[in-house]
Amino acid sequence: MESENVFVKSIYILVQKINFRAIRIIKIKIGIKIENYRRIQRLAIINTVKKDFINYIEKYISNPKIILELGSRDGIQSIEFTKIYPNAKIYAFECYKPNYKLCIRNTAHFKNIKVIKKAVFNENKKLEFYPDSINWGAGSLFLFNRKLNENKKLKQSKITVDAIRIDSWAKEEKIKKIDLCWIDLQGADYEALESMGDMIYDIDAMFIELEIKELYKNQKLYDVVVNFMKDKGFSLIYFHKSIEDLYGNGIFLNNKFIK
Repeated sequence: MESENVFVKSIYILVQKINFRAIRIIKIKIGIKIENYRRIQRLAIINTVKKDFINYIEKYISNPKIILELGSRDGIQSIEFTKIYPNAKIYAFECYKPNYKLCIRNTAHFKNIKVIKKAVFNENKKLEFYPDSINWGAGSLFLFNRKLNENKKLKQSKITVDAIRIDSWAKEEKIKKIDLCWIDLQGADYEALESMGDMIYDIDAMFIELEIKELYKNQKLYDVVVNFMKDKGFSLIYFHKSIEDLYGNGIFLNNKFIK
């Protein structure tokens, strides 16, 4: 057991130097116990936060009080936020029951993380949600665009979930200001931004996954979201495309920090 723990630590250091996807190859090629494989996955995601978000905003924002993670999947991003900002209150939204349970389990020891079993949308209502049976992180409020080859093998089912606007939720929680927001909603990021109402103007920075091609039917793409954010007083200070040029990760900073 001790030797494997040392080995896991060594693999994690290697992953930090390569990339997150490398761990899948490592698991297949040399074999690692499933609990340690998941541990490596969780640890490797630290790079996403530190390199793609924190490093870009830390000179502007040092002590956020309220952080939202929309589309949590497993709670890992929230956990990393609490390590970086231990005094912040973090709210993770996840509407898909199996993922919600995973979030609850993973965040159980972090008192400043609250997991909310709701989808985020521009209306307070029940909506159809489409989980993916192959990629458990690809569930969406939108159907796949089957015209793309990348989506042809994916299989969606259909369930009903509760959706809420962020401004409505914040009013219930008596939250007046959101400092940071991490959005990964598989095509529903634009609707989530709309749901913030006037609260969006006071948010300091946001990380948003943006689709370049229409992965989901009728979703809003990169140009529409970027223009929306510009109208709300934000600048896109960083954007990194996926290898396939299908989507990318964008960092938006409130213009109040830009002279």
